[in-house]
Amino acid sequence: MRMPTRSHVSAAAVGAAVALIVGAVVYSGSGEAAPRPTKAKIDATTLNGYRANQLVKATSVKNSNSIDNFATCTFTTTQTLKTVVPRKGFLMVWGSVGSARDTDFPNPAVLTARLTLGVKKSTAHATTLTQDGSFSGNVNVQALFPVQKGPRTVALQLSECETNAAAFVTDQTISAVFVPFGSTSVAKLAKQAPAN
Repeated sequence: MRMPTRSHVSAAAVGAAVALIVGAVVYSGSGEAAPRPTKAKIDATTLNGYRANQLVKATSVKNSNSIDNFATCTFTTTQTLKTVVPRKGFLMVWGSVGSARDTDFPNPAVLTARLTLGVKKSTAHATTLTQDGSFSGNVNVQALFPVQKGPRTVALQLSECETNAAAFVTDQTISAVFVPFGSTSVAKLAKQAPAN
């Protein structure tokens, strides 16, 4: 007795072939030409119309010059970062401040930091400085600013409002990364920052 042979064609392959045949029949019945597969257009110099230098741009600045007896209660710009935004998008910014309690004053200090871009301001963050003249900790801040094409200046601002207290600032860093894509919900929270 002859055993029936089994096909090695998978059910998925059969299904795909049937779908192609049915699709061709439907198109032939509609009078329209069946669509041809299109080749992907690959251009090594752009991605979705963006040039490589418009996709990501990173800039950073570090200042290791210390600030002694910092006791200014109003926000004061102590470090800036300048960058040129290649097109409309978003600027992600991080700021970091190293600090300690200034030994010239008897009380612990509270150092507060924020980032600004034009009239836009990040949420402020603070740290309490209790150690005498030695590193106490960082204040870290971050922000996401919608931006238009052109030059921009990001500012790191500090304040210290405690009575009989001051901060000793050891170093400051600002880093920024531009991306052309971002959340539309963020764009609704803050208008595009104007060129300065």
